[in-house]
Amino acid sequence: MERKINKKKPGYMRAVDGYNDYICVTEGYLESWNGLLAAVDNLKDTLFDKKNELAAAEDAAPPISSYGGQISLFTGGPAAKLTQPEAMCEKKRLLNQEIKGIEREIRKLENLIRKINRAKMSLKPELKKLVELRYMNEESWEEIQTKLNYTERWCRSLLEKAVEDIAVGIFGTRAKKEKSDERFNFIG
Repeated sequence: MERKINKKKPGYMRAVDGYNDYICVTEGYLESWNGLLAAVDNLKDTLFDKKNELAAAEDAAPPISSYGGQISLFTGGPAAKLTQPEAMCEKKRLLNQEIKGIEREIRKLENLIRKINRAKMSLKPELKKLVELRYMNEESWEEIQTKLNYTERWCRSLLEKAVEDIAVGIFGTRAKKEKSDERFNFIG
């Protein structure tokens, strides 16, 4: 079956017409495995920096006595320009919001990584080794077939089975390929 890639969706969320989307997504996760690990590390670094920035902002807070609420002559409401304490308060609010977003993203990625690892650990040893060589170590088919002593065709076939098993491990049985038997499809 010829696969057609739906390029309207970004990255690993691309669906392939006539193919199981869960398997496509799983394959995308595996192909971007090292990127997922790097993303978590980079987000943790960013989180550390943002927390330090927040701590510095809290230390540099101006004294309360310098707070002055100016009234706008045009609207009768507060002036458009924030006072120094208001600006610091707003900066801290935005930093806290950013920190919470980064923490959510880290939890989401770490949860995905745990799911992939658990699904990978449930594979038979030869399938697990194949997944590690192809996706985690990013080795070529030639290197893999030499190490495993299989033909490239057999390696590809085994990898397809492994990806399907990992998809089931991540998404449950709804990710299982449905095999239809055309002989029993009746119109009526």
